[in-house]
Amino acid sequence: MASPSLSGTPWPAADLEDVPACPACGGTSRRSWRVGLVDNVFACAPGTWNFARCEKCGAAWLDPRPTRGSVMRAYARYYTHAPAAPDGRPHGVRTALRQGYLRARWGYAVSPAWSLGRYVLGRRRRAVLDLTVRHLPRPAGAARLLDVGCGNGAFLARMRALSWEVHGLEPDPAAAAAATAVGIDVVIGTLADAAPPAASFHAVTMSSVIEHLHDPGAALTACRRLLVPGGTLHLMTPNTDALGAKRFGTHWRGLEAPRHLVLFNRRSLTRLLDACGFTDCTFHPHFVGEWFWLVSGAMAAGLAPDDLGSLPRALRRALGDEGRAADRRVAREPEHAEELVVTARRPGAYA
Repeated sequence: MASPSLSGTPWPAADLEDVPACPACGGTSRRSWRVGLVDNVFACAPGTWNFARCEKCGAAWLDPRPTRGSVMRAYARYYTHAPAAPDGRPHGVRTALRQGYLRARWGYAVSPAWSLGRYVLGRRRRAVLDLTVRHLPRPAGAARLLDVGCGNGAFLARMRALSWEVHGLEPDPAAAAAATAVGIDVVIGTLADAAPPAASFHAVTMSSVIEHLHDPGAALTACRRLLVPGGTLHLMTPNTDALGAKRFGTHWRGLEAPRHLVLFNRRSLTRLLDACGFTDCTFHPHFVGEWFWLVSGAMAAGLAPDDLGSLPRALRRALGDEGRAADRRVAREPEHAEELVVTARRPGAYA
């Protein structure tokens, strides 16, 4: 639970900046969306925070927000500092079914792999497995992957084992050190700092990153420059139109002020990707309602989001049931998923 001192101690005024226009589309017509927020996730960023929502595109943004020079103070307890955990799953029937699906759907040469997995796994399980490779098919030849905001390198280590040449970009030195410790090539910095040659990568991924950026449009433009023609961009980010955002209000886990600076819905993210020169924008199924309901419910009860064990058993059961029901609705109304998962392409074809 956030310390009461967090709301009583303001973020230094010299380290704040006003944001009069929507960072996603530049619109200036806005309404108040979520106000009086505190850091009830990691309990390390002082101050209270407000989100405005754009009447033009539906994105939401923090105003005022920490400056680029000060925002890293809000990451003192961020979870990507932890070392990547080894994959300890047993090589049993379930593993063979999962890997059979990955082999059939995405072409990865994994084993043991039972082709039956393609047919017996449910939609939710398939969506989870798709996300483990971020909807990237096995490369036909040598292919380079950049993960922006790679954290402790767990995803890149997995993709390295699946034949990708992997590289990471991470602004947090502690997280970058954890990735380097498992042999991942990591540059410490941001897309604004790093300058690899144009058309360097066949895929660029940003999982739970774009919402942290002061200028998401500039970041996407940089990603487009780094991709080869026909290359794939993969994004995952919280959704302002999520069922949980409406259900839990200021306690919704997707807010995470002041680390989350810009939040999108389908319309605003599609519009921004198009403006930055991407095509073939495709949104993918994503079912995380149960997790969002549990952690948001814990915060609404005054608990830390990872303190689910302190939730009364009946409340925990009710939240789980409600979250699973939300996922069933999301199967029919994907625009209301808790997080958006999207791929897009740089125009052109591989040379």
